[in-house]
Amino acid sequence: MFIKKLVAILLIAWLQYSLWFGKNGIHDYNKIKKKMTQKKIENIMLKQKRKSLEQELEDIKNNYK
Repeated sequence: MFIKKLVAILLIAWLQYSLWFGKNGIHDYNKIKKKMTQKKIENIMLKQKRKSLEQELEDIKNNYK
């Protein structure tokens, strides 16, 4: 019975270690999440800039007609 409890505790400890410190663990997840947020903000800014440039181009085209 003691060995079963010890194995269970060691298994849980190993799983927790893998979750928090292992590859693709919580730390990696948080880093990727932060990068995704930054990229989403960058994409929004670039879309706004593109829309502005498209409007400017449309205005230029209309002035030449």
